[in-house]
Amino acid sequence: MALYDGGIRVSNFKICITDLWSVNYFRPGGRSYRNAKLTEVTIIKKLLNFSTLSKFTMKLLHFLPVFLLLLSSCGDYKPLALGPDGKIIVFADSSILRLAKTGLNATLEQTVTTLPQPEPLFTLMQGKPEKFDDLKQRAYLLFISALNDTTPSGKLTKRLLSPEILEKVKSGEQNIFVTRNKYMDRQLSVFILADTPEKLSEVIKADSANLITTFLDLTLQRTALDMFKRHTQPELSEKMMDKTGFSVAFQHDYVMIRDTVGPNFFYMKRIQPDLDRWIWIHWWNQPSGLFPTKEELLAKQDSIMKVHIQADDSSYSETVSSPLTFKEVNFNGFYGLETRGTWRLNDYSMGGPFVTYTFYNDSLKQVFMINGSVFGPKFPEKMQFIREMEVIAKTIRFKQGKGSVSAF
Repeated sequence: MALYDGGIRVSNFKICITDLWSVNYFRPGGRSYRNAKLTEVTIIKKLLNFSTLSKFTMKLLHFLPVFLLLLSSCGDYKPLALGPDGKIIVFADSSILRLAKTGLNATLEQTVTTLPQPEPLFTLMQGKPEKFDDLKQRAYLLFISALNDTTPSGKLTKRLLSPEILEKVKSGEQNIFVTRNKYMDRQLSVFILADTPEKLSEVIKADSANLITTFLDLTLQRTALDMFKRHTQPELSEKMMDKTGFSVAFQHDYVMIRDTVGPNFFYMKRIQPDLDRWIWIHWWNQPSGLFPTKEELLAKQDSIMKVHIQADDSSYSETVSSPLTFKEVNFNGFYGLETRGTWRLNDYSMGGPFVTYTFYNDSLKQVFMINGSVFGPKFPEKMQFIREMEVIAKTIRFKQGKGSVSAF
């Protein structure tokens, strides 16, 4: 059983209010100005207290995901943690890592096969305990040890934990402990302990879902901050909201490809040298409330791509039948299905990974399908590009009803 610390946690942009806290404002000189304690709901209500979606409201809506992420830090100012996302620094002796390998292969290092070239979910990089003072600035820290571990890494892990924590491990009450922002902002420190090294893989696999979610949540938060740190396009989001009744946040260099061709279809693309990323959204009425089957959703996706996602020579995109993964998800409060796999042109000349979120908006009685796709043949690792698609998809907000601005 894992211990997840208190405070305000942002998970997939779904806000959970667990405490009161202060907002700090920082100027370039480093001085901070603190106001009275406010809850997230109080702040958002002050900003979004409008009966209709004015232009000012739309601009706030556009920046809302980033705003919420910025507000989720508690306590004194700390510099942003360093290092690439998806790379975890692990402090563990090699003998310990060998015994924990089975559990790690099934969780953090599991192979993601829904990419053109399989990649690990996370990459673990062994850190030397004597370099800890430098490495503690990294974003993702993982400590793996046993109570009887006398190696330098084992001693480091136990030195960082209180006697009360170690006693919980000894009694079998708890084995995984999570600390956020211990040394830097947007940082995660996870401690995995067992009374003997032989039990470590069992401990990891027993709490695999929470362990994976904990690291993925921070990865998406940091990805969002990096994506939206430059100029965004509130005017485009406003136009989208006016025309469709919903909106998503776009980075500064996305361009609109189509928003009028075909019924209920919106298509945006980001074109860079050797790297294309695009988002398309299709929606349809479903008054019965019945959620489509997996087969129906794949057929719907292919029918949309055949018409709207085409190359210059009129070849069209289609879903590669294998490998595909499906997972039921809570998508911003809606029931949904996450689909991951690869797409290709029907002439086999191009292809890449995709992630699709399909969910039922029970307020509007409509099904929404959001597809994010990537084409980057010169980039062997594409996991982070797909995570960017996840971030954009999860910024969707509606003009009215469930999932609207006023719902916060």
